[in-house]
Amino acid sequence: MFHFTIFIVLIFGITYLSFRLILPLRLSKQFETAALSITLLLGLSYPAYQQLEYLDYAWFKPVEKWSYFSLGFISLLFCITLLKDLAWLLIKIFKKKLISEKWKKGLLFSVPIISLALSILGYSAALTPYIIEIQIPISANNFKDLTIVQLSDIHLSRAKNRNWFPKVVETVNRQKADIIVITGDFADMVLPDEDNILDDFGRLKAKYGVFGVLGNHEYYGGQVKEWSEKLNALGVSMLENEHKIIDHKGSQVLLAGVTDYIAESRDLPIPDITKALSCESPASIKILLSHQAKNLEFASMSGVDLQLSGLTHAGQFFPFNLLIGFAHKYVKGLYKINNMYLYINQGTGYWDIPNRLGTQSEITLFTLKSNN
Repeated sequence: MFHFTIFIVLIFGITYLSFRLILPLRLSKQFETAALSITLLLGLSYPAYQQLEYLDYAWFKPVEKWSYFSLGFISLLFCITLLKDLAWLLIKIFKKKLISEKWKKGLLFSVPIISLALSILGYSAALTPYIIEIQIPISANNFKDLTIVQLSDIHLSRAKNRNWFPKVVETVNRQKADIIVITGDFADMVLPDEDNILDDFGRLKAKYGVFGVLGNHEYYGGQVKEWSEKLNALGVSMLENEHKIIDHKGSQVLLAGVTDYIAESRDLPIPDITKALSCESPASIKILLSHQAKNLEFASMSGVDLQLSGLTHAGQFFPFNLLIGFAHKYVKGLYKINNMYLYINQGTGYWDIPNRLGTQSEITLFTLKSNN
């Protein structure tokens, strides 16, 4: 159903581009046919790949990256064409004299060139996660510095694993963090992992271990149990409404994690912050992992010092980076909820469209420091 919806949207986009960008150029018949054909090819390469992958056409695998890039380019081309049309509409409303036909045609030609240039920039940003360093003050007495690396929304697939994620793992391991956490959406795939795409998670190394929580994408295929078992087997300790106590230089660190909020619609265990934090012995600090930034007031009132989340991708790319705030109150970066710090990771990877125009893939390095 999801791929069918994407197909319908793409058909609409291609039709719009044909009538609002290509036909108004008034090219010769041969060039016009070529432009329309290329637009159709670019627009339909992604859904075509999805179907051929389903039918297991192994020979089609090398063009997977091309299909994803094409999807990003067509999406951006549509958005810029739409903005161009809105600008022309405003000119018609507020000005009696429109721009000349020469300038109009030049602007039309510039749209695909600008779209291609921005797609390349966005593609590069999507494949190059930056290390963002954040310091969190901790009120606990005699607390020694604790370093945590957060990854989130990695969305591994064959197209994004062979060269990209191993480099991410190397970058993370070079930080020599005390703890590594992964706040959901590990991959876009169905288990079993016949191509061993997930094996690189087993190469992540931290002093106290690697911990994770499930994201909404782990629920879509109906394999929640299988995902937890697979990731645990790879050395990622999955926290599902539970916690681990870490003895850090004399301080007790409670690291808790909850299931994803989509679980309720799947008749699976819903997030239970109370259960996740329930502990007989006192902890110096409490850290909560939750893919979605919800129930924040309750978490802060429950004594959580720091919550780490993901999900939003900060809108991932233009223009959605400007619109994401209408859907989510907390989009990216550091926030303060009462006495609790909340951090929203923009995503280490990307979902489907390899474009980060206006946002940035990130690896977050936290240093928790005592302010006493």
